[in-house]
Amino acid sequence: MAPDPREVALRDARRLAVVLSELGHDVARIGSGWMASDLPGSWADHASGLGVDGPVDEETIDRLVAFYGERGRTPKIQVTPYQHPSLFERLGARGFSVDELDSMLLHDLERMPDPIVVPGLAFRSIDPENEEDVALFRDSQVAGFFDAEPVPAGYLPITERVARSIRCRLWLLELDGVVVGSGGLEPFEGSAVLICGCVHPEARRRGIQSAFIRYRVEQARAAGLDYAIIGSEPGAGTERNALRAGFVPMYTQFSLQLQRPREAPSSGADSRKGDTP
Repeated sequence: MAPDPREVALRDARRLAVVLSELGHDVARIGSGWMASDLPGSWADHASGLGVDGPVDEETIDRLVAFYGERGRTPKIQVTPYQHPSLFERLGARGFSVDELDSMLLHDLERMPDPIVVPGLAFRSIDPENEEDVALFRDSQVAGFFDAEPVPAGYLPITERVARSIRCRLWLLELDGVVVGSGGLEPFEGSAVLICGCVHPEARRRGIQSAFIRYRVEQARAAGLDYAIIGSEPGAGTERNALRAGFVPMYTQFSLQLQRPREAPSSGADSRKGDTP
């Protein structure tokens, strides 16, 4: 039976909150989730996991806004359509709006995609306790995602923390012995999330990204997990490669940020509509 989109989305919202709690620089618990503030350029600079287990009250949104305001940062939060309606009502009332969105795609692991063989390509696991491996992964991520562009100050520390995480499985992509990319797989509650996949500019258009996606799906199945998911900007190369590998669209994940601060409604305002179906 195909996984239920609501269960998949809420499970991953919980995962994102756990990731923030483990890898974020300045973190705090909030309701059913976590919020993190980090240096500019770090992806760990938002809240996640609110509204996965019931209504969200106005005081919680006050805490969210205050947490980032006290640190001079713009309040941001990641959400899915399946979190409690009160979360969206209260965020909208405070002036939050969509900043970014990602398509989330799923592979159920019952039918595996045909592997893609790229001559000379090898997937080498990194050791999170080996500083050379950590540095190689960090540098590969910079080359894959920034090319010749300036690298924000916060990107390097968070990438090194990912490389040292014992919950992630990470690989360097080596073509004829030369590192040309990197990425990983993160297990969570029976699911597997494909993370950080990148190929360096000089090695693109050779099928390496497609081969790596398929390899990670195979690793997820070998680990006995139920399904794999991957996120992509709509229409991006990652989405196209995932669709060709047998992933199917499951739901959309939104990043909301505060655009126009407003006064908080009075404590008597409460328009709960019950759980999502």
